[in-house]
Amino acid sequence: MLSSKVCLKADGYTNEGIEASKIKKGDKIVEYDSGSGVGYVVQYPDGKDNSKLKMPDIKPNYEFYVCRPKPAYYTLLPLTLPVDVVILPYTAYKFCTTPPVSH
Repeated sequence: MLSSKVCLKADGYTNEGIEASKIKKGDKIVEYDSGSGVGYVVQYPDGKDNSKLKMPDIKPNYEFYVCRPKPAYYTLLPLTLPVDVVILPYTAYKFCTTPPVSH
């Protein structure tokens, strides 16, 4: 639904990969899914002094993606919730009438 997409945009999860060697001091690693080995990196701003900050714990065999949080998107939630309520019956109908996919 629309509200969940706004929340994902506000959380800042992207499909932009980053190599573990490019992770630097001050970056924060958010473990998204420990079962599949996916983590997101919130990068420390360039040009700021990071000499006193510690290096994040980089786990082996993890895939890392860039995370760019945009908390201002949360202000759109009051606008998207009424839209979700209006389209909920249509969404439920499409979900219930779509045949299952067999592999």
